Amino acid sequence: MHSKSNAGRIHYFHNTVVGEWGGTSNQGANQTGDTLSIVTRNNCFATDKPAFLKSLFRHPVDCDGDLYRNTGTVPKTQQRHGIDASPRFVAPERNDFRLASDSPGRGRALPIPGLTAEGSDVGAYFPFVQHGFPHRSLPVRVSAERLSFTASRAGDWPTRTIQLAATDPKFRGRFTVRSGDDAFFRVTPESGELDGTKPLSLSVAIRPEKIISARKNLGAFTIRFADGLSRPVSVCADSTRVAALLKQDRRNVISGTVTPEKDGKFTLNFQLEKPGRYFLFIRSDAPNPDAFSVTLNGEAVPRGINARLQRRTATGPRWMSPILAQTPKKTNRPAELAAGTHKIRLAPRNTQAGEWRIEACALAATPEELLLAPEMP
Repeated sequence: MHSKSNAGRIHYFHNTVVGEWGGTSNQGANQTGDTLSIVTRNNCFATDKPAFLKSLFRHPVDCDGDLYRNTGTVPKTQQRHGIDASPRFVAPERNDFRLASDSPGRGRALPIPGLTAEGSDVGAYFPFVQHGFPHRSLPVRVSAERLSFTASRAGDWPTRTIQLAATDPKFRGRFTVRSGDDAFFRVTPESGELDGTKPLSLSVAIRPEKIISARKNLGAFTIRFADGLSRPVSVCADSTRVAALLKQDRRNVISGTVTPEKDGKFTLNFQLEKPGRYFLFIRSDAPNPDAFSVTLNGEAVPRGINARLQRRTATGPRWMSPILAQTPKKTNRPAELAAGTHKIRLAPRNTQAGEWRIEACALAATPEELLLAPEMP
């Protein structure tokens, strides 16, 4: 994106944005010294609030080909090929946000050289849901474009096999597997020759010595043929259930106790042996309040700051870190805590938090100690 606020050039191409929020940020349009320009193409917005803020158009903006509900915030000079309609997804209740067969965004994307051809769909591409990656002019297919591994013990990883086959029986070509020396998996054979008359098997095994924390490890390799033509395969190794790694990652986490009160309020109790800077964590299940106040030992901390939780995108209890957001920078921050006893009280600011539950609470020096495996207690 851009590293300097309110400066640079941003391209928003082929995104699908769904939720109880707006579609785009104004990217600091109220600031002075504007050198930021924005280009949007073929995005799909299904948001409760306007997809485009009026203040966004204070920048040099070029928006076109997006699917969104026009609420009057977009100037007539923009979105000449935009689609003012509801997107209609396959099964949004199951988080399947592919466009349905009768969606107005099917086949309506504007061509983007080197990215999408005419007749493509508006919105994000879902490679793990659809049938395959768009293929280049190489008559070779792989039987799986994503491999998933799960283990409950450090050395208990299965081996997966994929088939490499040519779609043209006359094809014959040498290949090499490119994954990087530091990859957390190994592919064998690493090179060979594919004969168009018979498929070839590749084995993918996890390298346990490279799995050093409880998290979802993501990587990929390519099967490269002549002239750089290749087939990609993504790899996910879920080590969040490896007890030894989880214990190692959380060895410095400080657990507290939870005291429920009335009206969705909770008091979190901690005993610290030494002072430090700590991030606050709660283990909770939906629904969660949109915003709530935080007090430490009876005093607001820090003054003028509201706490917020990330919007839920998954079901079931999970660890979350309340974001102490101060306008305009909504970034999480640790709290300075002295040694001794502390009581942190959370009070929702809305009346829809009656079903809110907090199962556990903790303090940690870094967010990664709990957020890399948030589902695990």
